[in-house]
Amino acid sequence: MAAHSTGSASITSSSIGGGGGGGGSSSSVPGSASNSAIWLRLAVMSIARRNTADYLMRSLYGFFEQTPSASHPMRAAIDVVVVNNNDPPEKHTMFFEAYRAYADRARFINKVAHQPPLKCPSRAGSRVKASVQQQTCDLAAAFRALLEISPPAKHVMLLEDDWLLCPHGFSAISHALEKAYLYDSRWLALRVSYGFNGVIVRQDDLSSLATHLAAHFKRRPPDHLLFEWFAGERPETKEHAAGRSYRIFRYNVFHHIGHISTLSQPANRFNPGCYALLYDWLLPAEVFNEKDCPDDDIWPCREAPQHKLAFFATTRLQWSATARKAVDISPDNSAVVRPFSDLPALRSSAQLEAPSPHASFQRLLVGVNEGSKGAKNSGTTALAVAPSKLSVTETVVATRGEGCTHACAAWRPQGMCSTTALGALNTCEALRGHMDCAGGCDVSVGDDQPALVASDAPAESRPRTCLINSGAVQCEGAHPFTTRLCACVAPI
Repeated sequence: MAAHSTGSASITSSSIGGGGGGGGSSSSVPGSASNSAIWLRLAVMSIARRNTADYLMRSLYGFFEQTPSASHPMRAAIDVVVVNNNDPPEKHTMFFEAYRAYADRARFINKVAHQPPLKCPSRAGSRVKASVQQQTCDLAAAFRALLEISPPAKHVMLLEDDWLLCPHGFSAISHALEKAYLYDSRWLALRVSYGFNGVIVRQDDLSSLATHLAAHFKRRPPDHLLFEWFAGERPETKEHAAGRSYRIFRYNVFHHIGHISTLSQPANRFNPGCYALLYDWLLPAEVFNEKDCPDDDIWPCREAPQHKLAFFATTRLQWSATARKAVDISPDNSAVVRPFSDLPALRSSAQLEAPSPHASFQRLLVGVNEGSKGAKNSGTTALAVAPSKLSVTETVVATRGEGCTHACAAWRPQGMCSTTALGALNTCEALRGHMDCAGGCDVSVGDDQPALVASDAPAESRPRTCLINSGAVQCEGAHPFTTRLCACVAPI
């Protein structure tokens, strides 16, 4: 939105691999996954920091500079979603800075409040600090927002916004996932870092975790609630965890930077390095147990004898040292705190683009119009297409905060957004035919339009008003406070 702005930037969405996806029934290998889902979604929960510390910018940069090459199966199987957990959302200025920098590489969404609203934080009979209670409730709200995204993900890695991905991190995470599946095809959680960072769950289990956090935020901190959920410690979590294990990767795959730069933290605070043994900052039952698994990199490892290789005594990988004991790797603090503008330029998303195996087929049937007027090249394939006699066109109402590129991809296989057909929907009549424009219909300008403004949007944004776009319509734009009307095409 622009003419009726919320005070925040338009939010757009794209996957790290240009919208492709993994998933499917056999999900230990990205290349074997179905196109109906993302194989691994990196979900970064973010909140405004004192002095507008730019941890989020650096964390995202760390992901994108290690983006797999176009030929790698993980390229199109991973996406990044940043969730704004701030109240009010428009006060998280760094979130919108990140959007402006990475709109073509990640999706940016707001948390979705619990219904009915939680009385959070609660000061009645709780030993948990109010700020910690609020963090737990914010996480539950973020998970609900993640569950509304299309296409869905097979796995979701829960992340905080002040951790850097370690060198070769994607390779380590892929190895850990493959090992977890090898030992238990129904595993419930996989930990590769500390606290609420670097925990991988299946999206099908995320609703259960959100419910547990919302029900018990007054009782324990969020990372403790996480453990009792995947360990089945309590009667209400025991049934969900029955017959399923949680797994711990031997090595820490993220490096914490929250103590660096503008925040005042003790200079001598211990900070586990990259690929250090995973044993600090955790509950005793969720550290890597070296005594149980001296020659493995996943704990527990009781299934290891069943998978012993004929010619090798151990299957453990040594990530960071020539010695038997892993050596920590830590970033150069001077590089971490250098001005963000001084960092080397990332490879453009166009350079990273993984060509679709069906690209020539799509071009033949529906005629990809990459140079059409008003189409913004964000580096993803098939952002603007023209309908043809061999294609079907349909009007699709996106989910709130979703761009038409993703809405059309979720609509049907090979579904793509058509800027040509979208222009025909840029009328009040078309909006009223598909949406409840209770606040009227008005002319505006914004990448997320034509669209309906949400009922809980700020008053100055004119809630429940339909907006038509006075500028050039485009497919990728989205905004946390609007629901788009999209024109989608797909080959017959």
